[in-house]
Amino acid sequence: DVVYTPAKTDLLKKGEKVGANIISGIDLFIFQALDAFLLFCEERVDKNQISKQIHFLRQHYFKLLFK
Repeated sequence: DVVYTPAKTDLLKKGEKVGANIISGIDLFIFQALDAFLLFCEERVDKNQISKQIHFLRQHYFKLLFK
């Protein structure tokens, strides 16, 4: 379900309930940005730094949207 708000739609909740692997719109948003950055950025980036940024962004958006 490609929706940012609510972070967990009824469809995602139902999928989770039956054991499906789900990905939220927030994750899609972050990983699309990461793919675009890697595609267009000529600099090589440290994988650990990317992982830290992804973790930070996920925490930030999930905190805002799961109030």
